[in-house]
Amino acid sequence: MVSRPPPKVQVTGRFLKQAALWAEKNGYMSDSQNWAEALNISPENLSLWSANAPDGEPLLVWCLEQGHIEVESYLNWAQTNLELPILDSRFFSEGLDASLLDEAQKSSLWHPWLFPVEKWEEVTIIACVELPREESDKDFRYVLADPRAMRQAWQNASAKSDFDAPIGIGKGPTVPFVLNLDAPVNVEEAPQPVGVTSKSNDTIDELFKTLSDRFHASLILKCANNQAKFLHWDQSFKKIQANFSIDLNTPSFLRIVYKTGMPYHGYLMDSPAHQEIFRNLGLSSIPECVTAVPIKRAEVIWGILVAFGSEENQKLEFLSFAEKATAHMVSALGAEGLKAS
Repeated sequence: MVSRPPPKVQVTGRFLKQAALWAEKNGYMSDSQNWAEALNISPENLSLWSANAPDGEPLLVWCLEQGHIEVESYLNWAQTNLELPILDSRFFSEGLDASLLDEAQKSSLWHPWLFPVEKWEEVTIIACVELPREESDKDFRYVLADPRAMRQAWQNASAKSDFDAPIGIGKGPTVPFVLNLDAPVNVEEAPQPVGVTSKSNDTIDELFKTLSDRFHASLILKCANNQAKFLHWDQSFKKIQANFSIDLNTPSFLRIVYKTGMPYHGYLMDSPAHQEIFRNLGLSSIPECVTAVPIKRAEVIWGILVAFGSEENQKLEFLSFAEKATAHMVSALGAEGLKAS
């Protein structure tokens, strides 16, 4: 990473000056003028918080952790203004590669509010609360995250690395949890073709109708044997290639959902794999927002619901809406109905 001179921070009032100088001193691009005004923070509060914030920790991070600023409100604002996706907080307890975090804690580049969480081919995904001031490595991609979840993960990793066994008791080799995206996934074998019941059709139609209130288009993919195929789709898709099969061993947003069992929500990086997926859906470009929710049957990955929208859909409320609609469909169909669909 190449250092560059700190940017000049413009301030519109005396109350912002202290926060701006603090941010510059500690090496972060926290433009307090922007988020303070956007979140309707009073000059008095910002001045007080700036004075109380500890050295070495970004003012914004401290305010969010202390509850002075509502995390969801900030993340929604930052997602729009920084044009970054938001990482689901469950990732830090369920899907984080512990070896990455162990390695990050050995470097002064990383902190509890800024550290790598995933590697995807040559690209490293960095979780952050705000973008660092230093110029980023060309292979870094940033995602926004709740600083409370990030700090908890950081502290948990520190506690494990600092553990010393009592004398006479060997710790033994450390075996960190590693999210191996190439490992086999516990999914059911592709079922033999069966008739689709009218109940299944009605329930899926209801799902698409519900999603159409919030999203531009939606479809369901069936996952089996490391492959995903288009199974059901709404009337928005006019030129879909129904026989197209997606290799879930190839890096894509679908692979992430399939391997982690967690949703994906936000913008997509442009890649040959993503271009091929959307080309076979009959779309000329990658949507501004993609929401992908895993569909589980008996706790195994059965399929994935995918919905598309505009930049407005990047707010967390749209992910929650899609998750609830998917859960309602699964509940209405039941295990046998889901298998038959």
